[in-house]
Amino acid sequence: MSVGSVDIRTRIANKSTFIDLRISHPMESGLRKDSMGTVIPAWYLTHLDVFHNDKRVAALELGPLVSRNPAISLELNGAAEDELIKVTWVDNQGKGGEQLAKII
Repeated sequence: MSVGSVDIRTRIANKSTFIDLRISHPMESGLRKDSMGTVIPAWYLTHLDVFHNDKRVAALELGPLVSRNPAISLELNGAAEDELIKVTWVDNQGKGGEQLAKII
């Protein structure tokens, strides 16, 4: 996965839809130093939105204390197979992106 890519996996069980997100991002706090003693600049996700059929169902505020390549799981009621899940994100450097997936 490239930086900022989101792997979306879904499953339906007991009338709930479970959404598992795996986000590829270094999540650097700006407090670590490399082997030469140079500070590694801060680079982390600040905001992540999850949409179900274009309706926002989750808004997450993230920061420098979230681990590298974070994994996030959500439970959604009222979703059905073949409906769309969209994830959008923004990081502290102003970069962003989105990923779409069908519920299976």
